[in-house]
Amino acid sequence: MRRHSPKSRATILCVDDNPVLLSLRQIILRQAGYQVFVSTSGPKALVIAKTRRVDLALVDYDMPDMNGFVIAALLRWIQPTTKIVIVSAHDSKAPRGFGELDGFIAKGVPVPKFLKQVEHYLTIKVD
Repeated sequence: MRRHSPKSRATILCVDDNPVLLSLRQIILRQAGYQVFVSTSGPKALVIAKTRRVDLALVDYDMPDMNGFVIAALLRWIQPTTKIVIVSAHDSKAPRGFGELDGFIAKGVPVPKFLKQVEHYLTIKVD
């Protein structure tokens, strides 16, 4: 079981096809002390996951090449202990019984709340 705090340099993979949102998320997370990898597509994210240890994946649901649930399932297969959180502007995309996901973060939440949610997902126990 791994536990992390922002000071431990946890590794976060952000996947979003919107380059502006992806850049903002990257800046916010790096300033908070995290190591961040970014990808604008599901296939590129999977390549990163095959070559880097990832503690938390923040995955956009609406992606042109594959949706967030497909990305989550493939990430879970590659790295079983990675925490996977869907990030979406639509509450209807919040996980309800989808076993591959560890949580949901709404797009557009204030930065302090976003960072608190990220830390929460990093500190939950993985069996």
